[in-house]
Amino acid sequence: MKVKKIEVKNLFGTFNHVIQLNTVEQVTIIHGPNGFGKTILLNMLFSFFKGRFYDLLNIPFNEFLLEFDDGKTVLIKKVRVATLSQIQGNKEPLSDIATILEFEYRENANSEPQPFQYRTLSADDIEIPLNIIDRRLPEFTRVGPTSWVHDFTGEKYSLDMIINQYGDKLKISNLNLLKLPPWLNTLIANKSVYLIKTQRLLSFSGSDRRVRERSYGSDRESVSPTPVVIKYSNEITQRIGDILASNSKLSQSLDRTFPIRVVKLRKDQYLTKKEAETNLLHLEEKRKNLADADLLNKQEIDLKELLKFDKSDIKMLTVYVKDVKEKLAEFDNIYNKISILTTIIGNHFQYKDFSISQEKGFVFTATNGNEIPLEFLSSGEQHELVLFYELLFKVEPGSLILIDEPELSLHVCWQTEFLSDLQKITQLIGLDAIIATHSPEIINERWDLTVELTGPKIGPK
Repeated sequence: MKVKKIEVKNLFGTFNHVIQLNTVEQVTIIHGPNGFGKTILLNMLFSFFKGRFYDLLNIPFNEFLLEFDDGKTVLIKKVRVATLSQIQGNKEPLSDIATILEFEYRENANSEPQPFQYRTLSADDIEIPLNIIDRRLPEFTRVGPTSWVHDFTGEKYSLDMIINQYGDKLKISNLNLLKLPPWLNTLIANKSVYLIKTQRLLSFSGSDRRVRERSYGSDRESVSPTPVVIKYSNEITQRIGDILASNSKLSQSLDRTFPIRVVKLRKDQYLTKKEAETNLLHLEEKRKNLADADLLNKQEIDLKELLKFDKSDIKMLTVYVKDVKEKLAEFDNIYNKISILTTIIGNHFQYKDFSISQEKGFVFTATNGNEIPLEFLSSGEQHELVLFYELLFKVEPGSLILIDEPELSLHVCWQTEFLSDLQKITQLIGLDAIIATHSPEIINERWDLTVELTGPKIGPK
């Protein structure tokens, strides 16, 4: 199931956009002047598929339509109602003016619409006092009865956002929330979406803390941001460590059963002498490549001596070849991703050699042989490394990736190569991509992939 078309009406009270996605090459580029809604459109898509409907309530639009390649459609209308009692079924009228989302889902053009209404949470919908949120989420400052601001991003959070993103940390188990209909749950569950924002260089994970005065309460701990390049460098070592641990278990299992499998091997399963030679040469080359990528320890194997085998060795070599293939296959996925990442970064970064180490993660070495600390990389270099790492290692196959302003801090030469680099990744992993940009260098010569956002005609002043 892929998104085929996006429509939004009266965005910011001004714009009506229709975006037909390129489902063949799987890359669509949205471009247009600042303020026309490129970033907002990405956020709207992300919010829908993440079930963050409270985000949509905060965006000024009238209608938002998603059309899928299997004929399904979802139309979302923003509606203002006179009182919350109209939503909650209360008899006593309330003075509030409320905004709700009205969903209309169709299986196909001829099917009956299936409606659903979404409203925001109130304090009565959760089982804990709101001041617990203040204590358990020290990275937030409470600025109103049901609103908070993230100390480092400056982003404002409603109660819905807090519960949706931090419900586990808050240990809230029984929420009196509106249940989503099955069709909406299915749409959300069947599509993985990943948003790469313009702010890519700092992570607010809560690993470092300090005490700080709060404007809406007493002193509490506050979270310090971590450079994302350092976070991802540590993460890649963990990924490699997990693969090595898994491979060690597999190797032990295969080694334990090796003798019995040799004994039970039938003659019709034997490799020919030529097949055995070809396989041994291929596996040794693969082992060498993995060692060069620091995924395996370097081992000296006397291949010439091994290739002197005779017919009596074929039975044992057949099982040996099968086992080594299985052991090394565990590294295929991470090796292919590391190869693309090191190639892209190696081609772009000047006067630096880039490699990935089991122990150190990202390693940059100057021409004089000295190692360069990650925090000494330029903002453009960090943006490039973070962006492509996320595409390769953070995104699931079949996902829709939304990339906001990939040109940020990138040299013009890097921008012109971005699409070709991206397509290497989309082909390897199997992704659909929507890019929001105003850089002609990012587009390069691929204007056939673009959709231009335009505004209403303005007469002479």
